[in-house]
Parts: sequence; C-alpha cells; structure tokens
Amino acid sequence: MSPTGAGREPEALRAPECLRLLGTRDVGRIAFTAGALPVLQPVSYLLSGQELLVPVDARSELADAARAAVLALQVDDVDADGRTGWDVTVLGPSRLVHDPDQVARLDRWGVRPWFPATRHCYVMLRAATLSGRRLRTGPAPRPSTGTTSVPIWAR
Repeated sequence: MSPTGAGREPEALRAPECLRLLGTRDVGRIAFTAGALPVLQPVSYLLSGQELLVPVDARSELADAARAAVLALQVDDVDADGRTGWDVTVLGPSRLVHDPDQVARLDRWGVRPWFPATRHCYVMLRAATLSGRRLRTGPAPRPSTGTTSVPIWAR
C-alpha cells in the first residue's frame, strides 16, 4: 500500500450504521469545555436508544460541564497495520442525572465510570447529530446519498 493512502477508500456512514457501531463499543472520548478550554477524556458509556449513558464522578469537571451543555463523543475502531477502520461522532445536548433513586436505577444497566469515583452520577447525552466514516482497502461500497452530519431526526 502506498504511504499516500492510495487504495484506501473512505465511506460516509448513515445514522443507523453509526448507532449500530456505537453499540459495539463501551469506551469513547468525550469533548467538553472547562474554564473556556476544550477537554477530551476517555469515558465508559452505554447506548440506550438514541441516548448515551455516561457514568462520571459527581465532583468531576465533566459533571460540572454537562449541565445543559452540548457535548461531543467520539468512538472508533482502528487497524493501525492495515490503516483501516471507522469512527463515529455524536453531538448533542446533555443533562446530568444525580438523583440517588435515578442513579440506582441506571446502575442496574451495569456500566461503571471509567475513572474511579467515590460518588457517581450520569451524564445523559442525546445523539442529536451523528456522523461517521469508514476507511477500508479497495473500492468503497456504493456512495450514500445525502450528508452525514445532519440531525438524525431529519433522515
């Protein structure tokens, strides 16, 4: 394979495939703002319909930043040797769930905070916009129609 990437074809992913791929992983990177600066950090998550449940330490910067904010979460799968893989980005409004009864109910799903937490809560991220790409060797499948970064309700 050429170092320029010749022979690798990108494919834009539609919303249903993005959601399917999100469901195959349980760790991603979340982007938020803290002190007017962008922050990226790994988080564990669970996909429930079109909402991501992200358990976090209740006293963390992420918990502070997630109160009625727009967040982004990115998940990928990469074959470094073959230089192929896929990525999915979720963008949407978030809300914080810290009521002890609601947290206990969400705990039954079995997802635990990526970083240790003495007391945790949940960031609920609604997948308002999904975009994704797949890079594989050889010709790409038939091109999809439409744009990939549009709200999923518009598809």
